[in-house]
Amino acid sequence: MKVKLAAQVLSRSVADALEYALHHLKHPKFEGCEATILFLKKFNDLFDVLNSRNFLGKGYKSPFMEKNKTKFFQLLDETEAYIRGLKTSSNGELLLTSQRKTGFLGLLVTLKSIKSLFLSLCEGGDLKFLLTYKLSQDHLELFFSAIRSHGGHNNNPTAKQFKAAYVRLLAHHQIMTSDSANCTILDDTNILNVSASKNTYLKSINDSDAQRDDIDQWPAVESLVQDLNYCVNAFRHQSQYSQDVIGYVAGFVVKKLKTSLRCVDCISAVVEKSKSPSNLLLIKNRGGLNLPSDDITNLCKLGEKVFRIFNAAGKLTVRNVMHRLILYTLNDIMSKGMDIFHSLIKHSVDHAPQDNHRIFLIKAVLFEYFKLRLCHAGKTETEKLQANKTRSLNLKSTLFKGH
Repeated sequence: MKVKLAAQVLSRSVADALEYALHHLKHPKFEGCEATILFLKKFNDLFDVLNSRNFLGKGYKSPFMEKNKTKFFQLLDETEAYIRGLKTSSNGELLLTSQRKTGFLGLLVTLKSIKSLFLSLCEGGDLKFLLTYKLSQDHLELFFSAIRSHGGHNNNPTAKQFKAAYVRLLAHHQIMTSDSANCTILDDTNILNVSASKNTYLKSINDSDAQRDDIDQWPAVESLVQDLNYCVNAFRHQSQYSQDVIGYVAGFVVKKLKTSLRCVDCISAVVEKSKSPSNLLLIKNRGGLNLPSDDITNLCKLGEKVFRIFNAAGKLTVRNVMHRLILYTLNDIMSKGMDIFHSLIKHSVDHAPQDNHRIFLIKAVLFEYFKLRLCHAGKTETEKLQANKTRSLNLKSTLFKGH
């Protein structure tokens, strides 16, 4: 079972998405999903308590200790009562007496075990706090994943193969897992880490002596416009849902830029207060998310329109697609006379024309957004190519047949 997929579904992020679709989009297919939202939030908080791994964690992710004992015990007791009251349907039998009881019975046993461990190890023992992630089965799952990865296509090793893989793991001192493993290494997880490629436009801002783009190598704007004009009208308007999602992703773009930018004026332009932030971003924000400026959001919306045009025209596989996407977007900005990063006009005068921070910042924003979209498009295309493979659909049968 893919534990990491279950953890992603039973999360507050999915609950926030359902709330957004119910209250803001008012989508008829999401009417009456309040019970699902409550279910997701309950299990999200429970997963946080059962996966605390840092002494400096906040909320339910903090370690189990004497000062939060009352809060944690109350959550565990409420969750236990909630699970005991779950039914297979509105008028159906209790879940704990049905044929689907196994997973929920296991959770109840886990809740009682955690409380007993805390009482015996912290209150009646020498421990000052309890990090529950250290007690989970993830470490064993990661070890099994590393063993399977040493077998190549054969993930059902013999005793001899297991011994060889185990010796090799011991010799290399570290267990490495694949992206398709059942569990994720929570101690070193990066959110939305899409690529290791470098944003050269940020380097141009941070270092005035950096090598600038060779514009002569870029394709002519006129040829791009002629090739793509036929499908521009199809993406002229974006739905409210698309705009809110783009606004949320724009916050991630701001996060990436803030970690790399060293120019104070450019950082100020990036984090300017937005007049109309994304509804989805407001729902998901609990104080730690980056709110993008209106200019960042508008650039991402414009970039999304250009990306969809390229995708519809089958141009995402052409050479230098990143440069083509950025160039076409810049052409669109100039044709509409958009005033992006107006606060940087005076700042741009302080630099030579070829070192214009305003232009470089626009390109840096588009680069981060397109990098994320291209990664997603690549993953989607890979899933399509692998969808009908016999090995993916009938893995165990394929192994036992010897194919």
